[in-house]
Amino acid sequence: MTQLLDAGLFELQPGERVLWRGQPRQGFLIRGGDFLVAPLALAWGGFALYWEAGVIFKQHDPVLALFGIPFVAFGVWLVGGRWVWDAWARANTHYAVTTQRVIGRQTVFPAWYKADDLATLDGVSLDRRIRNNEVTLAFGPLPQYFGQRRDYYQLRYRQLRFERLHDGDAVAAIIEQARQDAKTEAERWTSPAKA
Repeated sequence: MTQLLDAGLFELQPGERVLWRGQPRQGFLIRGGDFLVAPLALAWGGFALYWEAGVIFKQHDPVLALFGIPFVAFGVWLVGGRWVWDAWARANTHYAVTTQRVIGRQTVFPAWYKADDLATLDGVSLDRRIRNNEVTLAFGPLPQYFGQRRDYYQLRYRQLRFERLHDGDAVAAIIEQARQDAKTEAERWTSPAKA
């Protein structure tokens, strides 16, 4: 029988207990790639609004007005909607470290649930943000930055990550200790009994 934590957010195995749980940084967050998207977003959104206003107020053509609605909606999404969705998604993202696993779950679209076994975890990498002292923890093999770029993107989005933690160093220490304990426990059960 599995034990449920926080109204079903995480399913715990028998004998498993939570060592830490948390969430990523809350509120609006500007990422590095946003500076590249901002000029395109403003150009797209501005042109779409200009074109739609021209169709509605000058040409009075309902077919063209309906045709422009998706372009205006996409422009609104690019200019500000994606930040609202990102803040909402991070508010509904939860992380946990247990005695056996690291677990992440997002409960809004696109909903996901990822868990990695501590005893077989390949590694933990830390990405530190100097400006606001945040740490992102990535679990499993490190992605390749050079060479096979496709593999990097596939691994980046399949990999369990605890993003933008204020107490990331403490969480990394908890994970490392739990990892050592889980490996010791696994070795104890798999090694032959000594006479």
